[in-house]
Amino acid sequence: MQKIIEFNLGRYSRLSEISPDEDIKIQSQDDILWQEITNKLSNYCILYKSLSASVEVSWLPVVKHKKALDEVTNRISDQVTTESYDSDFLDQFSALYFKKIPLIAKIDIDGTLTESEEAFLPKIILEKYLYDVFMIANLASPGSCDFLNIEFPRKNGHPEKLFLSSYFFECMYMENIKNQSLPIHQLDFDLVMFWYKNVNSTLKTISETNIEKALFSTMHICKRENFDETTIVWIFHALEALFGTKVGEGFSNIINRISLLLELDDKQKEKTKKTLRKMYDFRSSLVHGGYKVPHPIRPVDIDNHIENKIMDNHELCESGFNMIISSIQKMISNNWQDLCINETIQGTPVGSISRPA
Repeated sequence: MQKIIEFNLGRYSRLSEISPDEDIKIQSQDDILWQEITNKLSNYCILYKSLSASVEVSWLPVVKHKKALDEVTNRISDQVTTESYDSDFLDQFSALYFKKIPLIAKIDIDGTLTESEEAFLPKIILEKYLYDVFMIANLASPGSCDFLNIEFPRKNGHPEKLFLSSYFFECMYMENIKNQSLPIHQLDFDLVMFWYKNVNSTLKTISETNIEKALFSTMHICKRENFDETTIVWIFHALEALFGTKVGEGFSNIINRISLLLELDDKQKEKTKKTLRKMYDFRSSLVHGGYKVPHPIRPVDIDNHIENKIMDNHELCESGFNMIISSIQKMISNNWQDLCINETIQGTPVGSISRPA
């Protein structure tokens, strides 16, 4: 069967600015990435049970839109430098920045479908495709692709949103540029695409492997409009899946394995250890009791203590997300789909220890 689905793409690019030189560098990297998406992910295959589906989406309108947006953005930056302002450029920027780009997906499914599958499967196949594009793009260039504002029009009522945010990816990338916290890289797009298709090419509702569990947990972190304390739970699901730790295992196991995989020096290991300990304490208080639960309205305007506490927890979640993506990027670079943790015991032969007379 074949199905045509229309959807709209809202803001898809980064929010943060660092410095003129760094912004131009990132802009160039993202231009290349969106061209890669257009050339290499416009036609995509997804497997589901015994069925094979192909998805075709032209991302060329996004490439053209980004080129126009970059030109206006650069002109505004020049005006800020020379203190010569033209309101027309600001109007152009607003119109481009908030523009919704209409896109069309053609889904072909090869095989026999039930009546129920004909009704729901094409849309799910498209969503799986969009998740894959989002993950491949952000693993190759963290923060480069945001699908928070993708909308699926409805005949009646408000459009349905995908709510897939690159916020944590972008925070991680900015933190790395400023503080060089954990190793975050721009990876070769083909390398990421090859790896991702091999570990997650099939539409599944439940994860079956460690890397699927880590990737699905990462998607749960990204699929939200605002920060939520329960993010820390998904972070530990991902870390424990990646590093083969079990519930109740010692804290030292996971920090030692992270340090080995990421090849952290003593200073980096100590900093990561302190952060991970705070993350453990936060997760424990949230799950097992002891967490001082704020009111849902979060009245930060009348209580600075609440705002500070929320920010502390947010920073812990950012750090945990960094650990996940740094580790996955390392696995991609090594072409690994799983980590084999080997622990050995070596004894000392009898008679090899001298005894005091």
